Amino acid sequence: MSNTIKYSTQTENNTLKKGDFVIGVNNVDYGPTSETGYYNTITPPSGGYVVYKNRGDNQRSIYVAESDEELVLLKDDFGATGSTANDVLVWAAQQDDVLIINNPLDNIVTDGLQLYFDAGLTSSYPKGNTKWYDLSGNNYDGILTNGPEFDNNNQGNILFDGSNDFINIGSKPNLRLHTGGTICIFFKWNSYNGTSWSNTLIGRGGSGWANHHYILFKHSQTNRLHLSVSNGVTAMASGGVRSTFDIELDRIYYVVVTIDSTVKKMYIDGQFNKQVNSTIMPISTSSTVSLGRTGSNGYYLDGNIYNVKIYDRVLSSEEILQNYNAQKSRFGL
Repeated sequence: MSNTIKYSTQTENNTLKKGDFVIGVNNVDYGPTSETGYYNTITPPSGGYVVYKNRGDNQRSIYVAESDEELVLLKDDFGATGSTANDVLVWAAQQDDVLIINNPLDNIVTDGLQLYFDAGLTSSYPKGNTKWYDLSGNNYDGILTNGPEFDNNNQGNILFDGSNDFINIGSKPNLRLHTGGTICIFFKWNSYNGTSWSNTLIGRGGSGWANHHYILFKHSQTNRLHLSVSNGVTAMASGGVRSTFDIELDRIYYVVVTIDSTVKKMYIDGQFNKQVNSTIMPISTSSTVSLGRTGSNGYYLDGNIYNVKIYDRVLSSEEILQNYNAQKSRFGL
């Protein structure tokens, strides 16, 4: 689908945001350019890029690069530095007035979105960088730690080695989910990484059940996904939400978990899978959020994460399916 784009220092409804650009991704009327400032984007060529440069006073320049080599040749025109395409992409990701797009952005739910990582978008992850940029507008960027690597498959993902790789998002108030929320992740496991608890997709907090303020990982002694939530004293622990089937290796899944004050639910590939009634909610105090491990050292992921969305509200089943349908073709689902 074609997106719309606008130069704005503020977040706006029905958009994603990187630097001082907002990108319209939903099927709504963004109005005429003369009134709203939104204009239609150019679809990036296969293997290429579209560069948007804001020049002030609503003046803009647009450059189309058909390849990595052409992007490097154009770099001086929009003020970039570096000798390779990766250099240019990393430079652009640090600018507020330059945006480079390599793929159209999908029609995902934006209401309540607090974090959005996508390794298939150069605006979120420029290859070779150590930072995964958040496109929600909150700037909740993640730091790649101990060497997780970019992988090209399915437009792009981050590969974790199962030993010590993780991404540190830090302590972010809107990711505490103490009043409810939704976590959505496209992922793949490459091994079960032992018979104990392992293969953490996301964890908030420290070690021990009471300090796993929320954690989504492989259940001990089985090969199923498991969600536990803790208020800092009492945890769902082994009584949390567990998928009804084993997760196959080397297969991409889309898992969604919703957390509210009475029930915790799990969806897999857009369909409801399991729920557990529980009034336990994540503690409201500060704690670190990580991808690929718990909030402290442990339960590392041997696998790939393609994109991550976190909302500060419970998505409906229709919204969960919308997100799945918007991106499933990329993964052959």
